[in-house]
Amino acid sequence: MKNIILNTEAVATPAPLPLPCHLVVEDHPLVSAFFEGLLQNLYPDNRRAVCCTMEETFAFVKKNPVSMIILDINLPDGMSLSWIDTLKRMQPDMAILVVSAEDEAIFGPRALQMRADGYINKKASVEDITLAIRTVQRGRKYVSPELLENMISKSNQQPVPDNPFEKLTNREFEIAVLLMKGYTAVESGRVLSVQRSTISTHKIKIMDKLGVEDLNELKTLGVRYNVYNNPDAPPMLTVNKGGGFNARIA
Repeated sequence: MKNIILNTEAVATPAPLPLPCHLVVEDHPLVSAFFEGLLQNLYPDNRRAVCCTMEETFAFVKKNPVSMIILDINLPDGMSLSWIDTLKRMQPDMAILVVSAEDEAIFGPRALQMRADGYINKKASVEDITLAIRTVQRGRKYVSPELLENMISKSNQQPVPDNPFEKLTNREFEIAVLLMKGYTAVESGRVLSVQRSTISTHKIKIMDKLGVEDLNELKTLGVRYNVYNNPDAPPMLTVNKGGGFNARIA
């Protein structure tokens, strides 16, 4: 019986698949460094990457498998909760934890509606942020006890909301926030990938629902209900009682 000799040199070795990584989407260097360090301690064997804009984020997620994103929804190229849904459609199994300085009682429920796996405020302790990261990484949902209590309380209330911004649809809410931050109709349309005319139509509905006449009144109302604050506030890292670092917005 003849021996069969395989020509191993002719057999192509498949390239190894890239390992999933943890992605931090944050434009402030100190804050992104904080989350990178935290992920390094929690998951030392995982790859990590940082994106500073949503344009960079979409390009990265399109080309690389990502197991979890730590996402700030307020970035240099805009602010949009609908980014969450877009990212989920790109990689359905990818966990998304929104970590933002925005009021979680206002933005948290809407982020969850957009299929975020969790929402936590940057003012939370390192322990709570760590718990949030571990929870969504395990495939579970995370909300803070305060946000959960707030959501349960609102579910038991009468249909008429105390906060007028709750009358807005998610799309109207996004546009209202962009307008308060100084974005024009053209710029808002670019952020949300819609036509200028669509923004203008929504703007009319927003003003009518909120009972305001112009952008100054809209901003005043936004400040009153903690929907709008100073977007130029610098990031800070403060030391908490446990000796760790706590990400905060001044």
